[in-house]
Amino acid sequence: MKFRTLSYYLNEAFKSLFRNRLMTIASIMTVSSCIFILTFAYSVGMNIDYFLAQLEDTLSLSAFINNEIDENRVNALLTEIEDIENVSEVEFISHEQAFRHFETIFDGSPELLQGLPLTTFPRSFVISMDDVSNYAPVVEALHDMVNNNRGLDNISYAQPIITAISALNTGIRIAAIFMILLLVALANVIIVNTIRLTVNARRNEITIMKYIGATDWFIKWPFIIEGMLIGLIGAALPVLIVWSFYGAAVEAITTSFMMIPDVEFRAANEIFAVLLPLALAIGMSIGTYGSIISMRKHLHV
Repeated sequence: MKFRTLSYYLNEAFKSLFRNRLMTIASIMTVSSCIFILTFAYSVGMNIDYFLAQLEDTLSLSAFINNEIDENRVNALLTEIEDIENVSEVEFISHEQAFRHFETIFDGSPELLQGLPLTTFPRSFVISMDDVSNYAPVVEALHDMVNNNRGLDNISYAQPIITAISALNTGIRIAAIFMILLLVALANVIIVNTIRLTVNARRNEITIMKYIGATDWFIKWPFIIEGMLIGLIGAALPVLIVWSFYGAAVEAITTSFMMIPDVEFRAANEIFAVLLPLALAIGMSIGTYGSIISMRKHLHV
């Protein structure tokens, strides 16, 4: 494509955008609204996923040791549990550590613990996994050790919480994919209608161009570029706006929920380094596709 031809296409596209500026602004604002929803959903989804990952790190299994097991056997058990697939860390909790834990629980009524032997507070292993979704085989292996009298009395784990977290993670991903597909379809309809109105407004001009020998693509390219520009501008605006306010929003949420100080949010760069090019690509793609579909249906050239 010659530079002069490209310059003509760009000039015609910008002239069309300016000539129909009210319609152009309405189209850009509508596309921006769709991309804003996508941006918001993506940002929230990424932070929820990040929060769940942090929560997963706090979940663990407790395996209680038989009181008759001596220290040597305890060390062997620890090594055996560490060798279980998907186990990332094993911490031994002694009688004394278990007693101190109960002291904090019954801080207001210390008399309840007086006179109780240390062996009342069982030794245990606190077991962490590399991924909460892998808890099932770890639990199965520990149950096997309990059932075969290999030094463990029983195990304790928050199965409902673990199951809920795994299901929520899956649900968020499915909902995000569904929302993206829905918004892309909606934005495509908007671009199609915008270009159709522009084509109808310039129908006489297009007919004259055909009579003097203009090719189909020579007529179509300005409309395609117009759709691309609408998609790009409509995608860039909401992403840049949300990006500029993201830090302030995170700070406001952190300040408002002081009871959960350990919760961290994803850095803006981590989110928008992916989101900005993704939004621009989606905007440009639906703009191009919408222009082509609109002309195929409404521009008989």
